[in-house]
Amino acid sequence: MGGRNTYEYIRLNLPGAVPSITSVDGSITKAGGKIVEGEFRYDALSDLQISNNYQLAICSEDCTGVIQKVVYDASTNTVIEFSTPLDHGVPVPQFFQTDSYDELKKCFENEEKSNLLNVHMLERLTISKSSSTSFFLGAYGITSKFNSIDVLRRWLWVFERSRISNIRILTFSTDCDPKYLRAMRLISGFFAKLPNIPIIHLCTKIRNRLLSQSASMFIGNGKISVDVLFDLIKNQSKLIHGLVKTDVYPKDRQNFSSCAKISTDDVLSALNNASDSYATQVYLRLLRSIILAYIEQSTSIIDRIYHSWITVFICRLWWTWLQLTDVEEISTEY
Repeated sequence: MGGRNTYEYIRLNLPGAVPSITSVDGSITKAGGKIVEGEFRYDALSDLQISNNYQLAICSEDCTGVIQKVVYDASTNTVIEFSTPLDHGVPVPQFFQTDSYDELKKCFENEEKSNLLNVHMLERLTISKSSSTSFFLGAYGITSKFNSIDVLRRWLWVFERSRISNIRILTFSTDCDPKYLRAMRLISGFFAKLPNIPIIHLCTKIRNRLLSQSASMFIGNGKISVDVLFDLIKNQSKLIHGLVKTDVYPKDRQNFSSCAKISTDDVLSALNNASDSYATQVYLRLLRSIILAYIEQSTSIIDRIYHSWITVFICRLWWTWLQLTDVEEISTEY
């Protein structure tokens, strides 16, 4: 925690207690733990995935200020701590390599020194009761001269490369830097201006998919079925849920009021007592959150943010489950 100087101070005052920094660096290098600026450790990530047998993870990225200092890395023949160039948002490792004094002089005269260290970490998601340790993916020095598109392209690249290592990144986390926030808005699409998104049409599509006779939808071990709502109407009083059959199956497939009625709090509460209704409840809660976040005018700002993110997480987790599930097994079971 105290850094290199603290370690060296302890080593000098406790002779023989701890190895020298040179010995520690040598051991790390032999173990394959050498960290190269701008190089992402996907090989080590793949080995970790195989040994721990996990597939889901969260990636975090953040910058921290550093003292501007240029050093030479003899193992890679690279001058580091100049601002790492970005190729479509992706850092270029070992860029500043030269055997010429004149070229090195030009670098010092023309290249910017990095004042930020950008670090990428992975947190694996596991059902094990023991806590998981974070995985260091990569780091590199940069300046603040990058934009949201660079961040977005880098996230997409990290996502695709991690998938090659059999790890699916569910989400990216970072701080409230405006560049990162704009990248989140662009990648999610849930924070675009409302007039540009036919939200009501989206809600009717979600409801119509529930009524489809040709398509089957599943969440986990449960099937999303409109029959759950018809059973609710048949077995429980209208005073409890407030539904009639025409609310569930309207003649006009573009009828939005039907979407609002089948996803009310009363309906969702009544479904808690219905058997085999969990998947349908999740589906209707998704519809309800979309309405509260983007259509209902009385929704407060904090509730609007809450329901918009609930929508994002349900869709992401559902999509991830679909990618990891064998469709043939579902077809055979049902």
